[in-house]
Amino acid sequence: MELTLPNVVEFLAIVLVAGTAQGASGFGFGLVAAALMPLLMELRQATPLVALLASGATLTVLWRLRRHCRPRRLGSIIVGCLAGVPIGVLGLVRLPQDLLLRVLGIVLLGVAVQGLRSPVAEQPTEGPETEGVSPEVPPGPPRGLGQQVVGFLVGVSSGALGGAFNTGGPPLVAYVYRQPWSKEERTCALQVLFSISLAARIVMMSLTGLMTLDVVVRGALGMPFVLVGVAAGQMLFHRLGHRQFGLVVVLLLAVMGTKLLVVP
Repeated sequence: MELTLPNVVEFLAIVLVAGTAQGASGFGFGLVAAALMPLLMELRQATPLVALLASGATLTVLWRLRRHCRPRRLGSIIVGCLAGVPIGVLGLVRLPQDLLLRVLGIVLLGVAVQGLRSPVAEQPTEGPETEGVSPEVPPGPPRGLGQQVVGFLVGVSSGALGGAFNTGGPPLVAYVYRQPWSKEERTCALQVLFSISLAARIVMMSLTGLMTLDVVVRGALGMPFVLVGVAAGQMLFHRLGHRQFGLVVVLLLAVMGTKLLVVP
C-alpha cells in the first residue's frame, strides 16, 4: 500500500470500522479488519498489521481484568496456540496469495454462518477476536486428559488461523464459554490467550520478514483510530443494540467472504 492520501484515509477508515465493530458488539476486530484490509494491500502486509493493531485493544482489556485471570487453567490451549501459530505464519509466507485469499473467504463465510445460527447475546464479550460466538453455550467440557487434548487441538486450530489470517478467535470463544467460569474469568481467559497468540504471531512474523518497518509505522498510525473506534462503538451499542449490530457484522463477513472466493 502506497502512503498516498486516499490510501491512508481508506486504511484509517477500515481501522475505525473494525474498532467500532469491537466496541459495539464485543467481537470482530480481527475478522472485520481481516476481511477489509486485503482490499487495500496484500494479505502478507495486512496480517501482521492487523496483529499489531489488535494487540493494543487486547492488552487494554487484559489489564483491566487482570484480577480475574487464572492462567493455570489454560496450559494445554496455550501450548496448542504456540504450536499452531508457526503453521499459520509459514502458510502465509509460502502458499500462493490467491489460495490464501480463497481460504480466508471460506473462513469468513464459516464464521458468518456460525453467527447466523448462534446469534450473539445481549452482553458483549470484550476482546478484539471474540467473533460471533454466543456466550449462552451450555457448559459441558470434557474432563481430565480428554479436556487437555481438546484444549490443545483448539489451541492449534486457533493459532494456525490467527497466524495466517488473524481469525483465531472463534475456536477459543467456543471452548472458553463451555467452561463453568464467571463472565469476568472467561473474558480475562480470552485476553490471556489472545495476548499470547498475538505475541507469538508478532515474533514469528518478525523472524520471517513480514513485520517490516513499514508495517510498524502503519500500526502506530492506526492505533489511535482503534481506540476511537472502540469508544464510538460502545456509544453505538446503547443506541443500535448488540444483536442488530452483530447481524450487520455477520452480513459484512458473508459479503466479503463471497467476494474473496469469487474474485480473490
